[in-house]
Amino acid sequence: MCDKSYMAIAALVAFLGSAVFIATRSATFSMLPLSDQYAAAITEAQQFKVLAAGEAVGVQLQATPRTTGFLLIAVAVLIISLVMLRSRIFSNWTAYTGILASALVIALHLSAILLPAISGPLLGAGMLFWFAWLILVGRRLLQLGRDTSKEKK
Repeated sequence: MCDKSYMAIAALVAFLGSAVFIATRSATFSMLPLSDQYAAAITEAQQFKVLAAGEAVGVQLQATPRTTGFLLIAVAVLIISLVMLRSRIFSNWTAYTGILASALVIALHLSAILLPAISGPLLGAGMLFWFAWLILVGRRLLQLGRDTSKEKK
């Protein structure tokens, strides 16, 4: 397969991951009115009804459906970074930063199931490298944009 095919797959996985990520976030906002209803409840029966509704919404917020989108985006970044490694447009440093960030985020998802105690440090490290990758990619794209505009003059 050529790099364009890999990038098309990465784009598809990223769009799918973004859609899943956004769709599962709607349950988070459902908790706000429930909180207000619980605070306004006068009887214990009213509080129990709101608590039951909160538990039902809480099931949607569990790790697996909530973070599947995030995991798909990490896979897309991994594919993009592997393609970057083969290209001359981005530095190897940028590509390896993306690979490391994605590997840490994928490890985070596995650790949430197997070793929850290390999830926190993996999340912090993964986000740090992901942020660095985004800055490196953004900086390079700005450089490419400036070079293109100079060529047109």
